[in-house]
Amino acid sequence: MDIREVFYALSDEIRLKIVRLLISHQELCVCQFQEIFNLPQPHISFHLRILKKAGLVNSRKEGKWNYYSLNKENPLLKNLVPIIEKNIRIILPLPIYYLHHFDFNLTLIYEQLFKGELIWLNYTHL
Repeated sequence: MDIREVFYALSDEIRLKIVRLLISHQELCVCQFQEIFNLPQPHISFHLRILKKAGLVNSRKEGKWNYYSLNKENPLLKNLVPIIEKNIRIILPLPIYYLHHFDFNLTLIYEQLFKGELIWLNYTHL
């Protein structure tokens, strides 16, 4: 692990927000990041490649979908997670109908603008 790559990877706002989302959601698909950030797939993949090269995320392929999760074995990331969790807030663009394309409980994050609190909205996709 090259510490310079880790800090380079975390020097971008989008990549920090990707890490923050993965702290909350364990695993997300590239298509979910596209919807959240309203960015095309090549841009999201670029950011995820940098995070993966730095050893911050793991990936797995399921059919045509690529899923990403935090690399919980990275000792530096273990120390940075509480700092990122406390300081990086995410305001999701609305409407977001779902974060996952499958049939089970879904969680959306919405930051309450005036109080700065995270509100977890649980939905069941029917």
